[in-house]
Amino acid sequence: MLPKSILGIWNMDRAPMSLGGILILVEEVLIKRAENKLKKVDMCIVSKEKEQQALLGARMPGKGMKKIDKTSKKSNLMEAFMDISGIGAWYAASSSMDLKGTANRYMIWPDLKKDKNYIYGSTLSIQGYFKEKGSIPHLSSGKSSIKWALNALKKHVLPSKPVVVHLKNKPGENGLSNADLNTWFKFFKTCSSRKDIVFVLIGNEEVDKRMLDLPNVLLARDIGSDLTSDLALIQTAYLFMGMASGPCNMAIFSAVPYIIFKNPGHHEKEMMLELKGKDRFNFASSSQKLLQVSESSKLLMREFDRVGNTANTRAWQKRIKRYQRMVGVK
Repeated sequence: MLPKSILGIWNMDRAPMSLGGILILVEEVLIKRAENKLKKVDMCIVSKEKEQQALLGARMPGKGMKKIDKTSKKSNLMEAFMDISGIGAWYAASSSMDLKGTANRYMIWPDLKKDKNYIYGSTLSIQGYFKEKGSIPHLSSGKSSIKWALNALKKHVLPSKPVVVHLKNKPGENGLSNADLNTWFKFFKTCSSRKDIVFVLIGNEEVDKRMLDLPNVLLARDIGSDLTSDLALIQTAYLFMGMASGPCNMAIFSAVPYIIFKNPGHHEKEMMLELKGKDRFNFASSSQKLLQVSESSKLLMREFDRVGNTANTRAWQKRIKRYQRMVGVK
Protein backbone atom coordinates (compact mmCIF):
# COMPACT_ATOMS: atom_id res chain seq x y z
CA MET A 1 0.00 0.00 0.00
CA LEU A 2 1.38 3.39 -1.02
CA PRO A 3 1.93 6.05 1.69
CA LYS A 4 -0.66 8.83 1.92
CA SER A 5 1.78 11.42 3.30
CA ILE A 6 5.12 12.91 2.33
CA LEU A 7 8.03 13.74 4.63
CA GLY A 8 10.43 16.46 3.54
CA ILE A 9 13.88 16.04 5.06
CA TRP A 10 16.68 18.55 5.49
CA ASN A 11 19.76 16.60 6.53
CA MET A 12 22.31 18.97 8.05
CA ASP A 13 24.97 16.28 7.71
CA ARG A 14 24.56 16.85 3.98
CA ALA A 15 24.25 20.66 3.82
CA PRO A 16 24.08 23.63 6.20
CA MET A 17 20.49 24.73 6.65
CA SER A 18 19.27 28.14 5.52
CA LEU A 19 16.00 30.04 5.29
CA GLY A 20 16.14 30.15 1.49
CA GLY A 21 17.02 26.48 1.27
CA ILE A 22 14.11 25.43 3.48
CA LEU A 23 11.65 27.53 1.44
CA ILE A 24 12.87 25.82 -1.73
CA LEU A 25 12.59 22.39 -0.08
CA VAL A 26 9.02 23.11 1.09
CA GLU A 27 8.12 24.17 -2.45
CA GLU A 28 9.54 20.89 -3.78
CA VAL A 29 7.62 18.88 -1.19
CA LEU A 30 4.34 20.66 -2.02
CA ILE A 31 4.97 19.81 -5.68
CA LYS A 32 5.65 16.15 -4.84
CA ARG A 33 2.42 16.05 -2.83
CA ALA A 34 0.50 17.34 -5.86
CA GLU A 35 2.28 14.99 -8.28
CA ASN A 36 1.56 11.92 -6.17
CA LYS A 37 -1.89 13.00 -4.91
CA LEU A 38 -0.81 12.75 -1.27
CA LYS A 39 -2.88 14.14 1.58
CA LYS A 40 -0.41 15.33 4.18
CA VAL A 41 2.98 17.06 4.35
CA ASP A 42 5.35 16.83 7.31
CA MET A 43 8.93 18.05 7.59
CA CYS A 44 11.96 16.75 9.50
CA ILE A 45 15.31 18.34 10.27
CA VAL A 46 18.17 15.93 10.87
CA SER A 47 20.82 17.63 12.98
CA LYS A 48 23.41 16.90 15.63
CA GLU A 49 22.94 17.88 19.27
CA LYS A 50 24.67 21.28 19.00
CA GLU A 51 22.64 22.21 15.91
CA GLN A 52 19.38 21.10 17.54
CA GLN A 53 20.17 23.21 20.59
CA ALA A 54 20.65 26.31 18.41
CA LEU A 55 17.46 25.73 16.43
CA LEU A 56 15.11 24.41 19.07
CA GLY A 57 16.51 25.78 22.30
CA ALA A 58 16.93 22.17 23.48
CA ARG A 59 17.97 18.75 22.26
CA MET A 60 15.10 16.38 21.43
CA PRO A 61 15.34 13.56 24.02
CA GLY A 62 15.68 9.89 23.12
CA LYS A 63 16.05 8.16 19.79
CA GLY A 64 13.83 8.30 16.74
CA MET A 65 11.98 11.12 15.01
CA LYS A 66 10.53 13.53 17.59
CA LYS A 67 7.72 16.03 16.98
CA ILE A 68 8.68 19.65 17.65
CA ASP A 69 6.35 21.40 20.08
CA LYS A 70 4.81 24.47 18.42
CA THR A 71 4.44 26.28 21.76
CA SER A 72 8.03 25.89 22.97
CA LYS A 73 10.57 28.69 22.63
CA LYS A 74 12.70 28.23 19.49
CA SER A 75 15.09 30.23 17.34
CA ASN A 76 13.61 32.90 15.07
CA LEU A 77 14.61 30.74 12.11
CA MET A 78 12.70 27.71 13.39
CA GLU A 79 9.68 29.85 14.27
CA ALA A 80 9.62 31.09 10.67
CA PHE A 81 9.86 27.53 9.31
CA MET A 82 6.96 26.38 11.45
CA ASP A 83 4.76 29.25 10.27
CA ILE A 84 4.82 28.15 6.62
CA SER A 85 1.31 27.14 5.61
CA GLY A 86 0.50 23.63 4.40
CA ILE A 87 2.83 21.72 6.75
CA GLY A 88 1.19 19.35 9.20
CA ALA A 89 4.04 18.89 11.68
CA TRP A 90 7.77 19.51 12.05
CA TYR A 91 10.05 16.81 13.45
CA ALA A 92 13.65 16.61 14.58
CA ALA A 93 16.04 13.66 14.40
CA SER A 94 19.64 13.22 15.48
CA SER A 95 20.66 11.11 12.49
CA SER A 96 19.28 9.49 9.38
CA MET A 97 19.17 6.22 11.35
CA ASP A 98 16.31 7.76 13.37
CA LEU A 99 14.20 7.80 10.21
CA LYS A 100 14.04 4.01 9.96
CA GLY A 101 10.48 2.80 9.79
CA THR A 102 9.07 5.99 8.25
CA ALA A 103 8.95 4.46 4.75
CA ASN A 104 5.70 2.68 5.61
CA ARG A 105 4.03 5.97 6.52
CA TYR A 106 5.70 8.44 4.19
CA MET A 107 7.03 9.07 0.75
CA ILE A 108 10.46 10.57 1.53
CA TRP A 109 11.81 13.67 -0.24
CA PRO A 110 14.64 13.86 -0.97
CA ASP A 111 15.64 10.22 -0.70
CA LEU A 112 19.38 10.81 -0.35
CA LYS A 113 20.15 7.09 -0.45
CA LYS A 114 18.63 6.77 -3.92
CA ASP A 115 19.62 10.21 -5.25
CA LYS A 116 23.18 10.89 -4.19
CA ASN A 117 23.36 13.84 -6.61
CA TYR A 118 20.47 15.75 -5.01
CA ILE A 119 21.41 19.37 -4.25
CA TYR A 120 19.66 21.30 -1.50
CA GLY A 121 18.75 24.83 -2.61
CA SER A 122 18.37 24.14 -6.34
CA THR A 123 15.20 25.12 -8.24
CA LEU A 124 15.81 22.76 -11.17
CA SER A 125 13.20 20.18 -10.15
CA ILE A 126 10.68 23.00 -9.60
CA GLN A 127 11.40 24.40 -13.04
CA GLY A 128 11.02 20.92 -14.49
CA TYR A 129 7.59 20.59 -12.89
CA PHE A 130 6.52 23.97 -14.27
CA LYS A 131 7.68 23.03 -17.75
CA GLU A 132 5.41 19.97 -17.61
CA LYS A 133 2.39 21.39 -15.73
CA GLY A 134 2.47 25.14 -16.44
CA SER A 135 2.08 26.23 -12.81
CA ILE A 136 3.57 25.72 -9.34
CA PRO A 137 2.09 25.89 -5.82
CA HIS A 138 2.63 29.23 -4.07
CA LEU A 139 4.14 29.44 -0.61
CA SER A 140 2.16 31.16 2.13
CA SER A 141 2.66 32.31 5.69
CA GLY A 142 0.25 31.18 8.37
CA LYS A 143 -3.06 33.00 8.84
CA SER A 144 -2.04 34.76 12.06
CA SER A 145 1.08 36.18 10.39
CA ILE A 146 -0.88 37.36 7.36
CA LYS A 147 -3.38 38.99 9.72
CA TRP A 148 -0.54 40.76 11.53
CA ALA A 149 0.89 41.98 8.21
CA LEU A 150 -2.48 43.27 6.98
CA ASN A 151 -3.07 45.17 10.23
CA ALA A 152 0.46 46.61 10.13
CA LEU A 153 0.00 47.79 6.55
CA LYS A 154 -3.37 49.31 7.40
CA LYS A 155 -1.88 51.24 10.33
CA HIS A 156 1.45 52.31 8.85
CA VAL A 157 1.26 52.19 5.04
CA LEU A 158 -2.20 52.31 3.44
CA PRO A 159 -3.51 53.89 1.31
CA SER A 160 0.05 53.95 -0.08
CA LYS A 161 1.38 50.77 -1.68
CA PRO A 162 3.95 48.74 0.30
CA VAL A 163 7.23 48.01 -1.47
CA VAL A 164 8.96 45.49 0.82
CA VAL A 165 12.76 45.65 0.60
CA HIS A 166 15.46 43.37 2.00
CA LEU A 167 18.98 44.82 1.83
CA LYS A 168 21.37 42.12 2.96
CA ASN A 169 24.26 43.75 4.79
CA LYS A 170 26.20 41.13 6.67
CA PRO A 171 29.58 42.31 8.02
CA GLY A 172 32.60 40.04 7.66
CA GLU A 173 31.56 38.50 4.35
CA ASN A 174 33.31 39.08 1.03
CA GLY A 175 30.53 41.52 0.15
CA LEU A 176 29.37 39.65 -2.94
CA SER A 177 25.89 39.05 -1.54
CA ASN A 178 25.54 42.39 0.26
CA ALA A 179 23.56 45.38 -0.96
CA ASP A 180 25.21 48.62 -2.07
CA LEU A 181 23.53 50.77 0.57
CA ASN A 182 24.62 54.09 -0.92
CA THR A 183 23.04 53.18 -4.27
CA TRP A 184 19.80 52.14 -2.58
CA PHE A 185 19.76 55.38 -0.56
CA LYS A 186 20.03 57.41 -3.78
CA PHE A 187 17.13 55.41 -5.23
CA PHE A 188 14.97 55.91 -2.12
CA LYS A 189 15.80 59.62 -2.11
CA THR A 190 14.74 59.94 -5.76
CA CYS A 191 11.41 58.38 -4.78
CA SER A 192 11.01 60.40 -1.57
CA SER A 193 8.32 62.65 -3.03
CA ARG A 194 6.16 59.65 -3.98
CA LYS A 195 3.23 59.64 -1.57
CA ASP A 196 1.74 56.55 -3.21
CA ILE A 197 4.67 54.33 -2.14
CA VAL A 198 6.14 53.32 1.21
CA PHE A 199 9.37 51.33 1.27
CA VAL A 200 9.22 48.80 4.13
CA LEU A 201 12.72 47.59 5.05
CA ILE A 202 12.70 44.07 6.53
CA GLY A 203 15.51 42.06 8.12
CA ASN A 204 17.75 42.53 11.14
CA GLU A 205 20.69 44.12 9.33
CA GLU A 206 22.03 47.60 10.01
CA VAL A 207 20.70 50.07 7.46
CA ASP A 208 21.98 53.43 6.25
CA LYS A 209 20.47 55.84 8.80
CA ARG A 210 19.95 58.41 6.06
CA MET A 211 17.28 56.11 4.63
CA LEU A 212 15.19 56.33 7.79
CA ASP A 213 15.08 60.12 7.56
CA LEU A 214 13.21 59.90 4.26
CA PRO A 215 9.44 60.40 4.51
CA ASN A 216 8.37 57.17 2.83
CA VAL A 217 10.85 54.68 4.31
CA LEU A 218 9.73 52.47 7.20
CA LEU A 219 11.84 50.00 9.19
CA ALA A 220 9.72 46.89 9.75
CA ARG A 221 11.30 45.96 13.08
CA ASP A 222 10.31 49.40 14.42
CA ILE A 223 6.66 48.34 14.09
CA GLY A 224 7.23 44.96 15.75
CA SER A 225 8.14 42.72 12.82
CA ASP A 226 10.41 39.69 13.16
CA LEU A 227 11.54 37.09 10.63
CA THR A 228 8.18 35.29 10.63
CA SER A 229 6.16 38.46 10.02
CA ASP A 230 8.77 39.73 7.54
CA LEU A 231 7.83 36.80 5.30
CA ALA A 232 4.15 37.70 5.64
CA LEU A 233 4.97 41.31 4.70
CA ILE A 234 6.62 39.99 1.52
CA GLN A 235 3.51 37.98 0.72
CA THR A 236 1.25 41.01 1.13
CA ALA A 237 3.56 43.45 -0.69
CA TYR A 238 2.76 45.36 -3.84
CA LEU A 239 6.36 44.74 -4.88
CA PHE A 240 9.42 43.07 -3.38
CA MET A 241 12.90 44.47 -4.02
CA GLY A 242 16.32 43.55 -2.70
CA MET A 243 19.17 41.10 -2.78
CA ALA A 244 19.20 37.38 -3.54
CA SER A 245 19.13 36.09 0.03
CA GLY A 246 16.89 33.84 2.10
CA PRO A 247 13.73 35.99 2.40
CA CYS A 248 13.54 36.65 -1.35
CA ASN A 249 12.43 33.05 -1.91
CA MET A 250 9.08 33.92 -0.34
CA ALA A 251 8.57 36.31 -3.27
CA ILE A 252 10.04 33.93 -5.85
CA PHE A 253 7.43 31.26 -5.03
CA SER A 254 4.51 33.69 -5.04
CA ALA A 255 2.50 35.98 -7.30
CA VAL A 256 4.21 39.09 -5.87
CA PRO A 257 6.14 41.14 -8.45
CA TYR A 258 9.82 41.30 -7.57
CA ILE A 259 13.12 42.84 -8.60
CA ILE A 260 15.95 40.82 -7.08
CA PHE A 261 19.65 41.51 -7.56
CA LYS A 262 22.38 38.87 -7.52
CA ASN A 263 25.85 40.34 -7.67
CA PRO A 264 27.78 39.03 -10.70
CA GLY A 265 30.48 36.53 -9.76
CA HIS A 266 28.54 35.32 -6.71
CA HIS A 267 27.68 31.62 -7.21
CA GLU A 268 28.34 32.19 -10.91
CA LYS A 269 28.40 28.50 -11.94
CA GLU A 270 25.34 27.62 -9.87
CA MET A 271 23.35 30.54 -11.29
CA MET A 272 24.20 29.54 -14.84
CA LEU A 273 22.71 26.11 -14.11
CA GLU A 274 19.60 27.65 -12.53
CA LEU A 275 18.88 30.47 -14.99
CA LYS A 276 20.98 29.63 -18.06
CA GLY A 277 21.83 33.29 -18.57
CA LYS A 278 18.22 34.53 -18.37
CA ASP A 279 16.84 37.17 -16.01
CA ARG A 280 13.96 35.09 -14.62
CA PHE A 281 12.98 31.57 -13.65
CA ASN A 282 10.78 29.74 -16.15
CA PHE A 283 7.88 29.88 -13.68
CA ALA A 284 8.23 33.66 -13.13
CA SER A 285 5.84 36.24 -14.58
CA SER A 286 6.98 39.23 -16.64
CA SER A 287 6.94 41.29 -13.42
CA GLN A 288 9.32 38.93 -11.60
CA LYS A 289 13.01 39.40 -12.39
CA LEU A 290 16.27 38.14 -10.92
CA LEU A 291 19.05 40.34 -12.31
CA GLN A 292 22.64 39.13 -12.12
CA VAL A 293 24.12 42.62 -12.17
CA SER A 294 25.40 45.14 -9.66
CA GLU A 295 22.83 47.69 -8.55
CA SER A 296 22.84 51.25 -9.85
CA SER A 297 20.34 53.96 -8.97
CA LYS A 298 19.47 54.32 -12.66
CA LEU A 299 18.78 50.58 -13.02
CA LEU A 300 16.75 50.49 -9.81
CA MET A 301 14.61 53.37 -11.05
CA ARG A 302 14.14 51.84 -14.50
CA GLU A 303 13.02 48.47 -13.13
CA PHE A 304 10.83 50.11 -10.49
CA ASP A 305 9.07 52.19 -13.14
CA ARG A 306 8.64 49.12 -15.36
CA VAL A 307 6.80 47.18 -12.67
CA GLY A 308 4.72 50.13 -11.45
CA ASN A 309 1.65 49.82 -13.63
CA THR A 310 -2.11 49.66 -13.35
CA ALA A 311 -2.27 45.90 -13.89
CA ASN A 312 0.08 45.18 -10.99
CA THR A 313 -1.78 47.64 -8.75
CA ARG A 314 -5.09 45.91 -9.44
CA ALA A 315 -3.53 42.47 -8.92
CA TRP A 316 -2.14 43.60 -5.54
CA GLN A 317 -5.52 45.01 -4.48
CA LYS A 318 -7.15 41.73 -5.46
CA ARG A 319 -4.61 39.72 -3.44
CA ILE A 320 -5.10 41.95 -0.39
CA LYS A 321 -8.89 41.55 -0.54
CA ARG A 322 -8.51 37.77 -0.79
CA TYR A 323 -6.22 37.70 2.26
CA GLN A 324 -8.61 39.98 4.17
CA ARG A 325 -11.47 37.57 3.56
CA MET A 326 -9.27 34.62 4.48
CA VAL A 327 -8.20 35.97 7.89
CA GLY A 328 -11.24 38.11 8.69
CA VAL A 329 -9.63 41.57 8.46
CA LYS A 330 -11.52 44.54 7.00
